[in-house]
Amino acid sequence: MPHSPDRPTHAPARTLLLIAAFAALALQLYGLYNPAPDSSSLPSFFEGEDKVVHFLLFAAPVFLFRLTGVSPRLLGSVFILHAVLSEVIQGAFLPNRDGSWGDALADILGVLAALLLAASRTSRPSQDFGAKGAAHDR
Repeated sequence: MPHSPDRPTHAPARTLLLIAAFAALALQLYGLYNPAPDSSSLPSFFEGEDKVVHFLLFAAPVFLFRLTGVSPRLLGSVFILHAVLSEVIQGAFLPNRDGSWGDALADILGVLAALLLAASRTSRPSQDFGAKGAAHDR
């Protein structure tokens, strides 16, 4: 039977996913709210790198929390709201930071991509090579 994010995995795997999800969330919060030095002094590896980072900072925790069974509606609502508010907070209150609607869009796209990826995992057969499903035994 394929794993469904609506039915959490067994306890040890779920615990590891929760640890990873909270670690990804902590990294996101640090990346968004750390009053970083002027970004013009930081090296850039390619054009648009900042948008890719924003996309990943939101996609990773959403995907991991979804795998633990958290509702996609709850995740989408909370993280999309956070995407917009984080840019307002950066622009209004953090030194050396700017709010950017482009960054908010990258954040929101990361949330949506993570939810779609998690949903696609539920529609595929399980990749557990060591176990035979009950349907195969009949």
